[in-house]
Amino acid sequence: MFAGLKSTGISKKGLYEAVYTISGRFVSIFLVIATTKFLTTFLSEEAYGRLALYNITATLPSMFYFGPLGQGILRYYPIARENGEIGAFHREYNLLFRKGALAVLSAGVILSVVFWITGLKHWSIASLLIAILSSAAAFNTFRYGLQNASRKRTLAMGLETGDRVFQQGLAILLLWIVSRDPLIVLGGYVISSLCFLAINRHYYHISFPDTREAHHPANDHYTKGILNYSWPFVVFGVFFWIQSASERWTLEILQSTEMVGQYAVLNQIGFQSQSLLFGSISYFLFPILFNRAGNLKNNRQLEHANTLNNWYLIFNVLLTAFLFLIFWLFGESVIRLLSHEKYVTVAPFLPLMVLAGGLFNFAQNYSNRYMMALQTKNLILPKVAASVAGILFNLAGAYWFGLKGLIISVVFTQAFYVTMILLVWNFRQRAMSENESLPIHETNH
Repeated sequence: MFAGLKSTGISKKGLYEAVYTISGRFVSIFLVIATTKFLTTFLSEEAYGRLALYNITATLPSMFYFGPLGQGILRYYPIARENGEIGAFHREYNLLFRKGALAVLSAGVILSVVFWITGLKHWSIASLLIAILSSAAAFNTFRYGLQNASRKRTLAMGLETGDRVFQQGLAILLLWIVSRDPLIVLGGYVISSLCFLAINRHYYHISFPDTREAHHPANDHYTKGILNYSWPFVVFGVFFWIQSASERWTLEILQSTEMVGQYAVLNQIGFQSQSLLFGSISYFLFPILFNRAGNLKNNRQLEHANTLNNWYLIFNVLLTAFLFLIFWLFGESVIRLLSHEKYVTVAPFLPLMVLAGGLFNFAQNYSNRYMMALQTKNLILPKVAASVAGILFNLAGAYWFGLKGLIISVVFTQAFYVTMILLVWNFRQRAMSENESLPIHETNH
């Protein structure tokens, strides 16, 4: 493996930065897992299930707009840097963010009023908190990503880790002191995100002094490029959110809020923790992949980037197999260590959640091929198809078999997702190769 990594051109300094950055992200993962222990101890199964519903709802703005926008921002940053147009790039992506934030905050206010009138006061308060949290957290995420992409990795890691520490610590403190209400947890998240919004603003202008200029040349080149790159993520992001939300809401509607809490614990430990781990590695790896792919002036750039991504996929498979074995052998001990005793009864399902998480992350990491090649439109079919299938699987599984049926449906969904990602990529590549091999007079017909 080391020989393979050497062939990708990673320097010793780059390897040091990887270890340093990923170590910092591990701290964040540990905090999330530790928070699960505290929350499941302080909150009842019903209250923890309600918090899970708040959390999945809070991801909607990210899936629908902020997440896709972030993908476009990170992809076009290396291009703007190569062109010496960081100032214009900053102005254009900020304008896109502000429009999205205004829409999210407006929707939050409207929903809050509607819920208050209909008597759902806890959802009225949650709607406002979610709108503020989504906007502030998204902007922080953009700037952490840009700091990291500009090789300010120590700063980016410090800020993001500090955000995580403060966020989780404040939420637990408020829960302990003020009230055992899941809304208090959301309130802690909002306060933390707003504090780091101000801190990020200060350090961002230090790292990117060009952004301090009052005016930049009028040019919507990056706006068009970011939107063109990002819109496919919006399409399948919405479907993916519906699929993810259906995992909790089908249990809420067809079974009970307590069962939502049980699923949330399994998902957090077996699925989300694994995704956070791969996200930690990707946090360092993505800028390298995109920098190597560059503006695709020659095929060697893309081949070089794909070689590194292939090693990442091998690591993905090996780690998933290892975690599956550990959770299969010591599932009950893991549940007791990372959550509360009352959730031990669902420990047998933990290895299946690990398998689902591993399949999901493999598909996500394989998708890097599409993104590096600027072929994000080709991701629409596999992602939307997998999400639609997942929604149907979730409804059937939860209705007929409860929690067990839902978890099995999640595994089937992620296996289908991997299959679709591989099939579509191979089909597109084969079609491109055949098209290139045809004589000119044939390709013109």
